[in-house]
Amino acid sequence: PAEIMEQLITAKQGADLHSNIMAQRIVDQYLRDNDLDAHLQMGRSVYKRQRDLMVEMLERYCPPEVSFTRQEGGMFLWVTLPEGVAALELLKEAIKENVAFVPGNAFYVDGSGANTLRLNFSNADEAMIEEGIKRLGKVINNGLSQKRFIRTN
Repeated sequence: PAEIMEQLITAKQGADLHSNIMAQRIVDQYLRDNDLDAHLQMGRSVYKRQRDLMVEMLERYCPPEVSFTRQEGGMFLWVTLPEGVAALELLKEAIKENVAFVPGNAFYVDGSGANTLRLNFSNADEAMIEEGIKRLGKVINNGLSQKRFIRTN
């Protein structure tokens, strides 16, 4: 841990040439006055609940040919649509239903991933997650049944 901290300090120094003294003192006082471990545990618990709910809603509202990650950490789920389905086209319809996601091709350096998308579960409460995935599932189901969002190239 001490070695890692030294490496982090060195990396941070190279990135911004040190934080100002006032910011350092504020962070120091915050860490002295608050239980960081308890705060992190609370955050993990909240994110786990939100992730588990989003997985449950994806299972409920999406067709079986749609797959998604069930990772142990982070703030996002990665969704894979059937081959040939364009997430960018799906996004246009999803926005009409007041739900959004990040098309996955933005995360591929080789231009692939057009049938993938990233969902964030950390920025919405449980009711919003359920409603959002219900709306997204409706768009996906309608699009697949009508053969919409299919790329031709």
